[in-house]
Amino acid sequence: MKFFLLAILILLSCKENKQLDDNLFTKKTINKKIDKPVKKENSFTVIKKTLSKINTDSISNSYKLPFGEQKLIETKFPTRWEFDLNLKSSDIEGNKINSSFDTISKNLQKLFRSNTNQLKNHYIRQESITNSHLNKYLNTDKSKLKGFSESNKLIGLFPNKFNYKICLFSENVNVDYNKWGDLVIINKSGEIISGLNVYNYFEKYLVAQQKMFFIDKNYIIHIKDFLMYEDSGNLLQSKMYQISNEGKFIRYYRKDGKYKDDKEEGFVKNNTRNGKWIEKISNGFINDYTYVESEYKEGILLGKSHFYEYGYDKNEYGEPIIKTGKKGKLLYTETYTDGELQERTFVE
Repeated sequence: MKFFLLAILILLSCKENKQLDDNLFTKKTINKKIDKPVKKENSFTVIKKTLSKINTDSISNSYKLPFGEQKLIETKFPTRWEFDLNLKSSDIEGNKINSSFDTISKNLQKLFRSNTNQLKNHYIRQESITNSHLNKYLNTDKSKLKGFSESNKLIGLFPNKFNYKICLFSENVNVDYNKWGDLVIINKSGEIISGLNVYNYFEKYLVAQQKMFFIDKNYIIHIKDFLMYEDSGNLLQSKMYQISNEGKFIRYYRKDGKYKDDKEEGFVKNNTRNGKWIEKISNGFINDYTYVESEYKEGILLGKSHFYEYGYDKNEYGEPIIKTGKKGKLLYTETYTDGELQERTFVE
């Protein structure tokens, strides 16, 4: 139980500034500043201004595909595994899994520690929210959500895709217990098209939340989120992304047709989302899971997404049982155009 309480503390700490969602443009806008929200009774409207362009001419680091630790996709991580660091025997299944995890984790940490490029190229993640009704739904101080920004340094370039440059950025924070890494797509003019959070490491109270990634030779981006205790590990989610012809990060699925697992369901066409999708996702606005109904066209969010309360039971470890949860009342909606958030409206 004490480890569960520690996990809650670390997740809430992370959610004050981040959501578990990877895509930085669907739930948050990065490169386009949301400036002077238009006040309404219970909503805000996004007004955007383009930030300075990214100049990659002076970057020396050039990465090749595949990139990262292939063990991330070769290791069959269970939802939960236990290990004993006092036992040297590699015959214990949990210790084998944890050994693979440690190798992947250490190599990625080394990558983000070793890049000390002092380039002044950066982008700002920022979202402004002005709403008198927010405190009803938020379990954190509203002032913390009025705007947040992080200056990120450009540490390397991947091969171009569809004439777009693919950049790797790292958060410019020189501490080992809190690291972030993002993939960012820019066009020939240096304008940011899309962003995706692919790496993070956050440690607190002997519990670590970590997101790790691997990019295969076909430019499929594999991302896995973990929550690690001192004697056990949890795979929180596993996703794959691809780059669209328009330079957007969109979800990737191996097979077309109907798709369903414990957390999401919908129709896959051309290896990505199309039509109506249902998701049960971790939500930073309410520090809990929400039931989400959205519409997609070729992997891009369109129209209005509906966010509902989601009630669920917990297992013996205090972890949510998502599969058997129940949809509750509507909390708020988000309106999208070509995958970019335009308006969020809260329900009384």
